[in-house]
Amino acid sequence: MHINKVGVYTKVEGFMSSYEDYIVKIIAYTELLLQEIEQEVDELNFDVTSLHNKLVIALFLSIYEIANSIPILLRSKAHITVPSLIRNMLEAYVDLKNIAKDVNYKSVMISSYLKELKRFLQNNEENLEPVPSLLPDVSELLNTYKL
Repeated sequence: MHINKVGVYTKVEGFMSSYEDYIVKIIAYTELLLQEIEQEVDELNFDVTSLHNKLVIALFLSIYEIANSIPILLRSKAHITVPSLIRNMLEAYVDLKNIAKDVNYKSVMISSYLKELKRFLQNNEENLEPVPSLLPDVSELLNTYKL
């Protein structure tokens, strides 16, 4: 076994061919997903005043954007970022499925976001002192969602 300058095993039998097959399958899958999303977009009708509908569209477009990026990154040999993008796409998909089933799921999403924002602000309080006007006032929102 030999590791070349960029850390790739070059003497492992079949390693690169199976990896390349995996990449080709991911590209094919994401391109198929993009085609399906593009067909669905034509049939979308939503109320622009509804938070629920706005969240559905935002999640839908997030999945589309990530799925569009994956083949581009893989073809340009930027493989390292793809697993985190796939995870983000799956998380958006789970949220999309949940919000489609339960109109009140948006409260779970907002609550989760606010908890993370609260944790971030608490952990970085001393670093954020110079720019308090740029930070959102989350105290009222935190009370609304009982965090």
